[in-house]
Amino acid sequence: MGAVEDRISELPEPLIHHILTFLPIKSVVSTTLLSKKWNNLWLSLRVLDFTQWRSSTYKNHIEEDSDSYTGSDTDTEQDEYRVIKDSPPVDLSETNRFIDFLDKVLFVDDKLAHIKIFFLQTDSMYFDQDRVKEWIKAIVMRSVEELILSIKCSGPRVIPLELFYCESLTVLHLWFDNKQVIDQSPLSTLSFKRLKILRLSFIHFKDKTFAMQIFSNCPVLEDLHMSTVSWKGLDVICFALPQLKFFDICGFGRERIEDVKVKFDTPNLVSLTWFDHLPEEFIVDSFPCLVEAGIRYSLAEGHTKNRYDSLNKFIEKVSHVKHLMVSHTYFRPKILEDSSVLPISYHTFRNLVSFEVDVIYYGQIGLLFDTILEFSPNLTSLIFNQLLTYHNVGEDLLPLNIVPRCLSLSLKSIEFRRFYGCPKEMEVVKLFLKNARVLQTVTLGSLSHHLEYLNKKKPTAKEIEDANNKILEQLRAFSWASSDCVVKFLNL
Repeated sequence: MGAVEDRISELPEPLIHHILTFLPIKSVVSTTLLSKKWNNLWLSLRVLDFTQWRSSTYKNHIEEDSDSYTGSDTDTEQDEYRVIKDSPPVDLSETNRFIDFLDKVLFVDDKLAHIKIFFLQTDSMYFDQDRVKEWIKAIVMRSVEELILSIKCSGPRVIPLELFYCESLTVLHLWFDNKQVIDQSPLSTLSFKRLKILRLSFIHFKDKTFAMQIFSNCPVLEDLHMSTVSWKGLDVICFALPQLKFFDICGFGRERIEDVKVKFDTPNLVSLTWFDHLPEEFIVDSFPCLVEAGIRYSLAEGHTKNRYDSLNKFIEKVSHVKHLMVSHTYFRPKILEDSSVLPISYHTFRNLVSFEVDVIYYGQIGLLFDTILEFSPNLTSLIFNQLLTYHNVGEDLLPLNIVPRCLSLSLKSIEFRRFYGCPKEMEVVKLFLKNARVLQTVTLGSLSHHLEYLNKKKPTAKEIEDANNKILEQLRAFSWASSDCVVKFLNL
């Protein structure tokens, strides 16, 4: 059998480079290895993407789940890896080959002098934390600019301290499937001089000095996102980030943020999203550039009047935004019924044009009118993600004594994203149709899921259309304040 002709070596290097940039990393490596001339050319690409790699354990798991899935809504979420007493030995050959390959790339080959972008996703708990930590160190030593890690492995201490002294980084994403502990004190002042985007998930900052430095020494950071970050053991955290534009925190894991004072020194912040428990105190002078804010918090037991006073002051600091989103806890009656917690006066949202409520109960609609709509004279858009009607929260909906100014002069669009057509939902829709004089559009969510739940089968297009027409018939049975208003239905 004759030797395989090496035609790859005949191609010019610029063309090879251009071709390889469009191929997955596995194909790039296998392609260049076939060439005597270009067998190490892939090391000069500077963009290494290992997100498409999958171990055999992951592939088998996906296949098993696909075969066993019944589509039932009652299925409970299972762990990705199930270890049972009599299960056969796990085939780690593919995982080990990948580990050996990455070891060679990062520790043996000296041709990989600089990495522009490095993506790594490990999907198996059989990756050792010490090995992964050494990989990260090696990547940092090559002046990486963008580092995106999605790590599943054994052990809670994968992150090396050296990562936080990498001055070449512009983008850093750290996602882990188990909480990673950072309990070392910094050897010197931390500094991400070029970092613009930072995303952290499942991180536990145990060292106060470390946490304070990382959020105060990023002079050009513009985008900060944190998910399920633990603050246990800290009493104050300061975000002193002069160029920050986007701040997003998402928790609800009871990670002790309620024991922490949170200070903001972010004069250029444009967007703020707070989806977590209330901290002990918000400390902020102002958000002069803020355009949009989302505030959704959970209520821990033992919240005091001081905590709600702090929240009230914080709402005042964001009351100038154009777009605001809150959840039902903002209107929770058990808070507002306590006269010692009630604010002396409600904030006026003069610039507010779009208001979105994540979840709200039927009995809280009156509070929505009294605390938001009444004080938002220029509101044009109102969105309900979900209106819950199956809990008796607060008083029943009553006719309006005073119609808010925005309903008379500015409110043009209302959307109910999850809509089932139940009587109390219809009553809320009718309330707006009867009072909103310049309303142009009412958009109702698709009834498809509700019909499927009722009939135990996926509805046809004709069944959905018939259900929509029944809703319209009920709404047209009374006069609307706006003759130009149109009711639309969302399509899935």
